[in-house]
Amino acid sequence: MRLGNQDQIIFTFINQFLQEKEMTSGPVFIYILIFGNYFAPGSGQDVTCALGYFPCGNITKCLPQLLHCNGVDDCGNQADEDNCGDNNGWSMQLDKYFANYYKMTSLHHFEAETSECLVGSVPMQCLCRGLELDCDETNLRAVPSVSSNVTLMSLQWNLIRKLPPDGFKKYHDLQKLCLQNNKIRSVSVYAFRGLYSLTKLYLSHNRITFLKPGVFEDLHRLEWLIIEDNHLNRISPLTFYGLNSLILLVLMNNVLTHLPDKPLCQHMPRLHWLDFEGNHIHNLRNLTFISCSNLTVLVMRKNKINHLNENTFAPLQKLDELDLGSNKIENLSPHVFKDLKELSQLNLSYNPIQKIQANQFDYLVKLKSLSLEGLEISNIQQRMFRPLTNLSHIYFKKFQYCGYAPHVRSCKPNTDGISSLENLLASIIQRVFVWVVSAVTCFGNIFVICMRPYIRSENKLHAMSIISLCCTITSWVVIFILPINSALNPILYTLTTRPFKEMIHQFWYNYRQRRSIDSKGSQKAYAPSFIWVEMWPLQEMTADLMKPALFKDPCELSLISQSTRLNSYS
Repeated sequence: MRLGNQDQIIFTFINQFLQEKEMTSGPVFIYILIFGNYFAPGSGQDVTCALGYFPCGNITKCLPQLLHCNGVDDCGNQADEDNCGDNNGWSMQLDKYFANYYKMTSLHHFEAETSECLVGSVPMQCLCRGLELDCDETNLRAVPSVSSNVTLMSLQWNLIRKLPPDGFKKYHDLQKLCLQNNKIRSVSVYAFRGLYSLTKLYLSHNRITFLKPGVFEDLHRLEWLIIEDNHLNRISPLTFYGLNSLILLVLMNNVLTHLPDKPLCQHMPRLHWLDFEGNHIHNLRNLTFISCSNLTVLVMRKNKINHLNENTFAPLQKLDELDLGSNKIENLSPHVFKDLKELSQLNLSYNPIQKIQANQFDYLVKLKSLSLEGLEISNIQQRMFRPLTNLSHIYFKKFQYCGYAPHVRSCKPNTDGISSLENLLASIIQRVFVWVVSAVTCFGNIFVICMRPYIRSENKLHAMSIISLCCTITSWVVIFILPINSALNPILYTLTTRPFKEMIHQFWYNYRQRRSIDSKGSQKAYAPSFIWVEMWPLQEMTADLMKPALFKDPCELSLISQSTRLNSYS
């Protein structure tokens, strides 16, 4: 996007303001929304379009939904190709915030790379840039001992098996600690003691089964805690004691079977993002989220949730995104979403839900994205989606369902169901079978092409037609040759047969006989009625029946020839 002078000034001001101020994620989120609305395209003029159509930005032109984001500039101003991605949900806003964060830190990293190491007693196999220590893939079996002024310590892809007490106690300035892809099983309750400045802690891809209560007690400034792909089988609210500044908690791909029936966020009052994707959680208890009043993103996809209590999400009145996809939910209470007035993105895809209440989404007045992929909705109707006036993206199992949400700009799938081959070969069995049939077809056709010239045939045109059938090669052949071949084959297979040729000869002979008789004026020749029965290949006739030696008159010869032919056919 090209900015004018005034826009440049505003952009620079906001950027400097975000860099100079230490702000929490809430104010940053608000400023990003204001900034996004300021530069939003098509804000100059509102255009009213009929159902099933969307406006082309700020010009008075409307297009059908099918043309939205189809890769072609149908509007003429690229408005139909803008905002193709579903940017709803606080996750995208978080990405924008940290994109600005990484932009600020990238300059710092560049400067650090050009400066000398400021960390003393660095292990020989490690790298040092400024106050940052990189010990990735160095076969370390324990946390290295370096000077206490280090601010970043990366120990990824090593052989560390346990975190002993006071292993990081002297690193009071450490802000980021990366321990991914080790073999950590045991974490001492005092492992992270003394890390008062730590803001990001990564423990992903290890073998941790349990975290003792109070293990994060000293991490008062921690904002990110990532414990993805471990073997955690239970957690309690006391596990997160001391995490007063935590914003993001990711517990993806563990083996949790249930959540505590106690307020989970009582020691994490500022928690905004909670991710439990890929666990084995069966149900959500009413008390679990009672203290998560600031939660804006809740991801529960790929679990085994089969039931939702009516008041499960009642405390989450600031929730912006709720992901319940790929669970075992069969029924939805009519009022299960009644308290989610701020929700902008809801994912219910790939659940065994068969019926949805007509008023199921009436309370979601700010919903912008709704995913119902994989759902066979037997009672679908326009009434379900009519209250969702702000809905901009909707996802169904069938393209026919898009007709029930004609006011939504982007509806997927937007195929017509005929030209799309997306799911034609979705199964591995189908793909293997297509290869087998293709191989057999190619072998058979090549064999026919090679062997046909050596096979003796009385009908050369018929043989050439068979060879031509063995050659469906390029698009040119498919477009120009095969249609002509298909059109001519019935004619060729009729004209080149022996009975048809003999019939033509007989008609020609009779015609010549009639003209000869008429010219002499002696008598008029009447050709007997002719019955043609196609038999191919023609059976051989006996030599006796074909001998015309006893008859001298041409008329008698013609009658005998026809009679013997009819007898041979019968």
